[in-house]
Amino acid sequence: MVDGSKHPVRTEQTVSGEVVRRRVWTSRLARLTRLPRWVYLLGSLLLLMGASAGYYVYDYTENNPRFCLMCHTMKPAWDQWATSEHRKLNCHACHRQSKLRGLRQLWIYLTKHPEEVGPHGHVPPQVCAECHMSNNPRWKQVAATAGHRVHVEQEKIPCWKCHAKSIHRFRPPEKSCQECHKKTHITIAPMGKKHCTSCHNYLVAQVSMLPTRNDCLWCHQKELKARIVFDENSPMQFECQNCHNPHKERGQLVACSHCHGPESRNQPQKGSLSSAAILTEKQAAIVQETIHEDCRSCHRPHTWNTKGDKTCLSCHAPLPKVAGHGEGHKILQCADCHLPHRWRTEAKELCQTCHRRFEER
Repeated sequence: MVDGSKHPVRTEQTVSGEVVRRRVWTSRLARLTRLPRWVYLLGSLLLLMGASAGYYVYDYTENNPRFCLMCHTMKPAWDQWATSEHRKLNCHACHRQSKLRGLRQLWIYLTKHPEEVGPHGHVPPQVCAECHMSNNPRWKQVAATAGHRVHVEQEKIPCWKCHAKSIHRFRPPEKSCQECHKKTHITIAPMGKKHCTSCHNYLVAQVSMLPTRNDCLWCHQKELKARIVFDENSPMQFECQNCHNPHKERGQLVACSHCHGPESRNQPQKGSLSSAAILTEKQAAIVQETIHEDCRSCHRPHTWNTKGDKTCLSCHAPLPKVAGHGEGHKILQCADCHLPHRWRTEAKELCQTCHRRFEER
């Protein structure tokens, strides 16, 4: 029977049934309280042993790398891990998967006995970031480095694409850069033997990976065969790649006229050059017509400032026996008559610049 409310009406029969059930449970509890004390101790011990065994199994399967070694197919991978930079980490610190997928992997091994390790435990990039972008001094931090800013932040390249070419070997192999930069290579033989990161510092704390002047000089001021020495007053204090491009197939040196030619006179980016350092169209034409076409024949690389007559005499000694080189002109410098980037003397005009003064006296 149910009245107008939502609750059923408690009848005498229902009440009596509840009383009987309570008496049964009370009787059972009374029997338990009459059991010997050793039974309680044994039960507590078994419960504790079961909990301890369960925890040990869980901890062993989750945190002990030797659990993975139980699969004979994992021996090569385990050996490489044991000699890697991550040998102090357990497997699941990086290889994370659900308990269900882990049990499935175990079931496949126990029932099918595979001869090769199947794909499992994929490592997403955020796992790498938890250590290497955490500001934890225990790990090498890469968040502020030029290489990772370019590759990870800008190009969205996952870590494993470079750092997982082989199992548990995290240092990128020498030719890994070529997978993306297939058309970029060094054509200069000595530099071609070096790894890309010898010049493009991957871990330097800056925005760009382009080598700076100091990066170039770090090698080229130490290696005798390619040693570069700058004079204190050398005008070449800018970045080396302004003139040098070792990645070009031909013509690794940028032409001097790129900055010093007449076409650069009105270019804003060349504004730091003085007007004397930029050839006029007439001077450029004369240079092209003479044996001085190669600027380096007079301007020694990385110094560029000529050394007066010594520069001229390094090619033109002994001087031709002509009137202009007689005893009376020994007090003059070559450039007094042979104007830079013109060289050919205009006899009538040039001589009068000096000899008119003598006539006036």
